[in-house]
Amino acid sequence: MTKGKVFVLLARGFEEVDVSAVTRILRGSGLSVSVVGLTAGPVRGAYGLSLVADCALSEVDAELPQAAILPGGIQATRRFSAEPRVHTLLRQVAGGQGYVMAIDTARSVLRSAGVLGSREAESGSGSERGRFERPEVGWHGGDSPLDGLDGLPCERVRVEGRVILSQGSDSAEEAALTLASMLEG
Repeated sequence: MTKGKVFVLLARGFEEVDVSAVTRILRGSGLSVSVVGLTAGPVRGAYGLSLVADCALSEVDAELPQAAILPGGIQATRRFSAEPRVHTLLRQVAGGQGYVMAIDTARSVLRSAGVLGSREAESGSGSERGRFERPEVGWHGGDSPLDGLDGLPCERVRVEGRVILSQGSDSAEEAALTLASMLEG
C-alpha cells in the first residue's frame, strides 16, 4: 500500500461535482490522486461533462492505494456494482488498512462488495427501505433520500472504521477533508 496514493474511480454516469470536489481537496492536501476509469479514454458524467481518466482500472499497478473513492451517480453506481474488479479493489484496500469512501448512491456499492459487512444488521432492520423507492432518482428508504440505502442512518458524513460515507454532492468536500485528515493521522 502506497502512503498518500488515492484512486478516484470513474464510470459512465458519474456525478461530476463529486469527482471535482474530492480531487481538488485531496490534491490540495498534497496527496497523489489518480482518476481511474473503468475503461480507457474519456468518461461521460451524469450531466454530460466528459473527463479523461489518468488511467484505466486494468492499467493500475499491483500496489494498492491508501484510499479508493467512488463518486455518486445512478448509472455509475450500477456500473461499479456490476464490476468485479471494483469489488476486489475495495475489499483489498479496506482489508489492507486503507480507506474506502463512497458518495451518495455509490454507498450501495460498498454493501454489494462486502465492505460494509454486517453493519446493516447492526444499524437496524432496514424495514424503512422501500418506503420511497424511486430508483430513477436514487431515492431509497426513509425520510431522507438515502436513508436505508446502505442500512446506515443518513448523515452528511459518516465514518465507520475505514469506511467514509458521504450523503451526497453537497457533503463531498467535507468527506474529502475527513479522508485527508485520516490519511495524515
